[in-house]
Amino acid sequence: MAAKRQTRKVGDVLKIGFGDGTHSYCQISTNPLVIFFDLRTESELPISEIVRLPIAFKLWVFNTDLKKGVWERLGNSPVALEHLQQPLMFKQDIINGKLTLHHESFVDSNYEREATISECHGLERAAVWEASHVEDRLRDHFNGVENKWVKSMAIKIGPRRGGDSG
Repeated sequence: MAAKRQTRKVGDVLKIGFGDGTHSYCQISTNPLVIFFDLRTESELPISEIVRLPIAFKLWVFNTDLKKGVWERLGNSPVALEHLQQPLMFKQDIINGKLTLHHESFVDSNYEREATISECHGLERAAVWEASHVEDRLRDHFNGVENKWVKSMAIKIGPRRGGDSG
């Protein structure tokens, strides 16, 4: 059965099926942020319970993937205030390895400022995820194994190709 196209609306709660009878949930926040809940279940939960679940992680997700209707829209609920703000994320220059923090509060400096490794430790890389990669990450999260996509986006330490090493 083809997925039904849907609009991206803040507060929408979506069901993410894993193809094995289990699923998880997420909620659409401010563009392009999506909140992923820390639950894999066979049971159907009411939206009022879903939005109170612990958070597994927050990622940016391609709008085109969300609009394709790959994840089933269950309804809409107000997003908790703390989940409406974009999280602090890091970026790393592919050539020279320079790290920056990315956040909406850095509007005066094009949303970025220089950062140290310790400031970036534990943060998500500023990247927009495909739905299939999010599903892989969720499966790995629930199975307690390292995710190849997270590993590929980790901070790279050491000599860089081209440019300065310093």
